[in-house]
Amino acid sequence: MEHLMGAARDALLEASPQDLNAALPLLLEFCEASLTRALDVVRRRTGLSFSDEEYRSLRGIGQAHWLLVERQQGRD
Repeated sequence: MEHLMGAARDALLEASPQDLNAALPLLLEFCEASLTRALDVVRRRTGLSFSDEEYRSLRGIGQAHWLLVERQQGRD
């Protein structure tokens, strides 16, 4: 998973703004799926959990993805 996240980060840093705009819905979907998986794993561990701020960030990513997809569907 770390390799995949590193590759995604590198691709983002090298991408042009036009490429990012086109790929943003997929990127947010990937982030949401990755963070949801992380939440699933953390819940199984004792003594480790996300802070309230981290949970708010996770919800924000999901909401950003949903709003962006909805906006782009309105343009089509």
